[in-house]
Amino acid sequence: MLIQPDADNAADADKMEDELMLYSYARGADDSIYELESQGFTIEKDGENYKVTFPDDAMQTWENYIAPKLGPNEWNEYLRAEGAIFLFNLRDGVERFEAPYFKNQNVVQLIGRITGKKVTSLKVMLGENPFYAPYVRLADDDRMKKMLLISVCACFIVAIIFIISFFQDRMVYNLIVGFVFVVLGIVIFLLRRIFIKKRLSE
Repeated sequence: MLIQPDADNAADADKMEDELMLYSYARGADDSIYELESQGFTIEKDGENYKVTFPDDAMQTWENYIAPKLGPNEWNEYLRAEGAIFLFNLRDGVERFEAPYFKNQNVVQLIGRITGKKVTSLKVMLGENPFYAPYVRLADDDRMKKMLLISVCACFIVAIIFIISFFQDRMVYNLIVGFVFVVLGIVIFLLRRIFIKKRLSE
């Protein structure tokens, strides 16, 4: 379940290495959590809670450990490069929800129902936790880079089609392809500006 740690203990995005790591701010655990350190986990106590970092291939190990620790209507989440995974202890037992790029309306509704508070965005909610904040931003950056890459690849393909059709003297076809090429160029330009503006505002 999400708890706000002190700002002084905020995580640093520079801790991310080439190996894909996952992050969870956990409550409801006890000192047995330190047994996970032998399996590649990094555990840092924060008051009554724990900052947990672990490799991607230990995802199931974490779920097996934390799920029995959850009380009724409690949850735990952990962050991945593509978003977050939520485990809720509900009336019928523990249920697992994926939130790609922090989007899942069922999770939003569940948290709102459990806490009695209005939740409009998982990204905003998680980003308010100083431990999570750097990794929420990194996931956003990753998504933007993928969008840019797809747009550039599409633009490259359209350019090749345009060159081929040009030599085949297809005027109408050339105009259509040229128009698509220009639109893609504008999209790439705008995405790049949004990405740069976002980075400068951080």
